[in-house]
Amino acid sequence: MRLLELSPGGKCTLTRNLDHNKVPPYAILSHTWQHGQEVTYEDLIRGKRSLSPPYRQRSQRQASNAAGWRKVDFCLAQTRQDGLRHCWIDSCCINKAHPDEKHGAFNAMYSWYQNAHVCYVYLQDVLVVEDLVGSRWWTRGWTLQELLAPSRVVFFSGDGVQLGDKVSLQHVIHSITRISNEVLVGSQPLAEITIEEKLSWMKGRQTTFEEDWAYCLQGILGFEMSRRYGEGRLRAIERLKKEAARRATELRETELKRRQENANRRNEKRSSAKSKKLCGAGRSSTSSNGRHTTKKHTSSSSRRQNEKAASAKAKWRIRSHHDRKATRRSPCLAILLLIILVQIMVLPCQGRLG
Repeated sequence: MRLLELSPGGKCTLTRNLDHNKVPPYAILSHTWQHGQEVTYEDLIRGKRSLSPPYRQRSQRQASNAAGWRKVDFCLAQTRQDGLRHCWIDSCCINKAHPDEKHGAFNAMYSWYQNAHVCYVYLQDVLVVEDLVGSRWWTRGWTLQELLAPSRVVFFSGDGVQLGDKVSLQHVIHSITRISNEVLVGSQPLAEITIEEKLSWMKGRQTTFEEDWAYCLQGILGFEMSRRYGEGRLRAIERLKKEAARRATELRETELKRRQENANRRNEKRSSAKSKKLCGAGRSSTSSNGRHTTKKHTSSSSRRQNEKAASAKAKWRIRSHHDRKATRRSPCLAILLLIILVQIMVLPCQGRLG
């Protein structure tokens, strides 16, 4: 991708062909071509790739491309005003004499508009916003993607006066193009729109080559197809529909496969969680049974100990009872023994007295 680069000193040059991952922020121009009046890549090469004022003044003396230079001057001035240093214009930033570069630019065009910081729509046949409806810009095929791809689209009159942007003019644009406001402001993705509705947006639009009527929809439909100039518009549209149907089938199959994989992953997670739960319950049950068994053994042991204690206490009570009975008998025996002893001692004394 080549860009027009503005230097701080006011000089403008054409950059080398930049890699897609090294492209700086840039503005992009949308316009309708005027045969023989556009500034081309060859014009810049003849000027040593410089758009410095002396070369531009010499070129503007040629009435044949004065209108083209007005577009370039407008784009460069608006780019600088918006604080950007780079811009892209399809008429002079593509070397159309190089087949590979031309083919690559054709396939990348939608993404270039989509990635632009801002898109300037230059309406050379409009002076005031009331004239917007009658502009030729709405009748060209390629301008459809230039309306839909960029997130920010600003409309300008032929005098360079800003008329509004895609959001502020959405109702006017809808009345002209039949494109819903949701699509225009970006709240509804293009992927959700059917191919039939997208084809209806092309109603009333024309292209220089009849096959381009179908080819200019590739970016909007989200795929590329080979260009076969000479096959005719109807054949190109037929191939476009077949390719769109094939892609839609692939997307459905991919989506179904993705959903099935997600469902399988969810089932695996549920199974894993259930297994962990069962294992946890098993460990808990084993632990609980162990506690119950221990408690049971402990209860049995305590019961035996209690029985032993009760038996010992009963025996102690019996011994105590016998001891108390024996203790109660002891005074009687002592008295009896004392009486016997006294009698034994008294009897000899009575004999002597007698």
